[in-house]
Amino acid sequence: MLDAFGPLDMLSLLQQDHDVDISTASMKACAVTANGLHCELTPDLDAEHVSEVDLLIVPGGRGVRRDINDEAVLNAVRRLVSLSTTVLTVCTGSALLAKAGCLDGLKATSNKRAFEWVQEQGPSVHWESSARWVVDDKFYTSSGVSAGMDCILGWMETKYGAEVVSSVCHRSEYIRNPDPKNDPFKFNPAI
Repeated sequence: MLDAFGPLDMLSLLQQDHDVDISTASMKACAVTANGLHCELTPDLDAEHVSEVDLLIVPGGRGVRRDINDEAVLNAVRRLVSLSTTVLTVCTGSALLAKAGCLDGLKATSNKRAFEWVQEQGPSVHWESSARWVVDDKFYTSSGVSAGMDCILGWMETKYGAEVVSSVCHRSEYIRNPDPKNDPFKFNPAI
């Protein structure tokens, strides 16, 4: 849940001072269960009716493993990526993009606890095993769960400046890791 709601909350704080329209899209409304907590998500839009996107956020989580070989999901990902100016993934969201071929030849990262599995989804991706987040072309890929907030703040800093990010962090009482190379959870295959 933090994969999706962490970055969305940072955007909602940005929205207080900037003209930002936030919408959610899905192939279908769905129930989500994470660590025993159950909630119902009702998206604003059907993914098939999205026409253009400034920033597409692709969260990860257990559902990615369920949908990784679903051609309808992969086609929807390809379509949405093609309509997006910037694409940000959290956790294993990068596995979906990799499987869809969207990250071929690019640098990317993902959740380190699922890193070997994610690498299998995109053998043509240059996976970075020690990175909080990675930027290549229009893609911002982040490590596991909370790294999505640092990643979106990195995107915000590029687009809106350091003062805006400082304000968002202050209002959310969030201590940011501003260094994409500072990855305390770097991949270690021995763990």
